[in-house]
Amino acid sequence: MRDPSHYRAWKKSEWIAMIEQSGLVVEHLERFPKVFQFDDWCERLNLSKELRQELTERLKDTPVEQKKKFNIDIDESGAVKSFSGESVLIRARKL
Repeated sequence: MRDPSHYRAWKKSEWIAMIEQSGLVVEHLERFPKVFQFDDWCERLNLSKELRQELTERLKDTPVEQKKKFNIDIDESGAVKSFSGESVLIRARKL
């Protein structure tokens, strides 16, 4: 299940390949976490109440290893507060 506003997430290696194929040279690459506030994210996507509930249950049922990887934060009431993805900043220049 993914954010319907995105076709798919490009891998870092794909970004680098596209940059290099366009005649640029990668000078710097920096990875960093991107935190999403769950309620805000759901509202921006205009998710139905049913889909939001389904997603909440799926995140709550996620194995511990994935909860750690994506920093899924669930409060004591069972509400999903936030989760994280990974973003990348790439600096490139013309040859």
